Amino acid sequence: MARLLSADLAKEIEKPVLRPFFAVYIGLDDPVAAWTGIGTLSFGGRDYLGTGALGSIGTVGEGTDGAAVGISVGLSGIDPSFSEDILGQAYRGKPFELYVGALAENWQSVVAPPKRIWKGRVDTVDVTDGDQLAVSITAESRMRDQGRPRIRRLTNAEQQRRYPGDRFFEYLAQMVEVSILWGKKS
Repeated sequence: MARLLSADLAKEIEKPVLRPFFAVYIGLDDPVAAWTGIGTLSFGGRDYLGTGALGSIGTVGEGTDGAAVGISVGLSGIDPSFSEDILGQAYRGKPFELYVGALAENWQSVVAPPKRIWKGRVDTVDVTDGDQLAVSITAESRMRDQGRPRIRRLTNAEQQRRYPGDRFFEYLAQMVEVSILWGKKS
């Protein structure tokens, strides 16, 4: 099966009756885990809260030219008192994952471990205010990082960030000032 689905999930997809669902995980400081049904659904060590008809997921695509493709999700019907809480969180660059799976006949449990079909980072959060809030979150693909320059400095601070305790660049700043006389009679 395409994209290496687990055998259980592939078998469930081939059945005459399919009960699919989507789930989104956003790794904010106060994590968001939601799915496209009603109630709570548990898998992968997380509890996903159902959004019912209040949630939306944009098109999941993949460019044939290797271009990075983003995705958007939305949630409406939120109490306006949560506006400041939503906008107050540091969201940019936080993990974003989209899953697809199949439910058992009781519509309450997962048949097989869901397949993660998209992974990236949160880019923007837009809140539309009114009688009820509507939140739209866009995420960017990890492929966008390929076009960003990797700026690394040969400094002690950078070395400590990457390799704590390594003292290779400890005296580098002082070495710049040292005058070395090479091949000269003293």
